[in-house]
Amino acid sequence: MTHFLYHQCKDSREAEEFRDKAEVTEIRRTLLISSGKTIIDSQLSPDTSDVLKQLINRDMSKGDDLVILDLNSLGRNSGMIQENIIRCAKKSICIHYYFPQKKLTPTADGYIFTLPLPKIQNECRRMNLAALKTRNITNPLGRKEGSKYRIKIEAAKRSGLTQSAQTGSSE
Repeated sequence: MTHFLYHQCKDSREAEEFRDKAEVTEIRRTLLISSGKTIIDSQLSPDTSDVLKQLINRDMSKGDDLVILDLNSLGRNSGMIQENIIRCAKKSICIHYYFPQKKLTPTADGYIFTLPLPKIQNECRRMNLAALKTRNITNPLGRKEGSKYRIKIEAAKRSGLTQSAQTGSSE
């Protein structure tokens, strides 16, 4: 189980300042997060979250922990946040949301709020969200209505034949 620290910055200046913050180094030291597992995203367009998507899909594995400092790091709107939460839920990645201003536990002068992903997974399955469906085939299941053999099949049924009829048995 590996911890990853991810933060999305608004611009490159904020990203440079973020790396040097004493608070971030304290969080990394307390939660035992290496500098290689700290990802600071300073994207120019706020509508895409390719770095987070790549982190979740490629770099993280089942059972890893994602520590974020701001809910906006998961996305700019509710749709993007929901996508990333579902993406983490599919891989059983636990999301920890760190609040530095609260002082409830001794973890780097803050406390950690863990999103209950198993409950989210069950709710998503109950709601039958399209994002969690595994079948992406556009063709419907079953035989097409109006088969070219339909008339022959109906005639065979009227004559008393069934699919389990024995043919050519030697008794």
